[in-house]
Amino acid sequence: MTRPSPADKRQAFHALHQSGCFVIPNPWNVGTARYLQGLGFKALATTSSGHAHSLGFADGTKSATAEGKSKPVTPSPASVSAQPMPAT
Repeated sequence: MTRPSPADKRQAFHALHQSGCFVIPNPWNVGTARYLQGLGFKALATTSSGHAHSLGFADGTKSATAEGKSKPVTPSPASVSAQPMPAT
């Protein structure tokens, strides 16, 4: 199966908005993104809070890198890019 391009995902997301209301869940990692896709959701949102808490940090805080530097905790791009569905 070929993976949809970003343009394909944008078009699919736009079509969801044209068809009326829909529920868009917030996965916090790749596993939950795949699980939610398996349940039939057609799009995903990203959650900074869910991802930060899954790493043991509060939302809006910084995490330590291997080099001892701090970086903002942001939603995991892997949870979005791993899916063939649109995401916000």
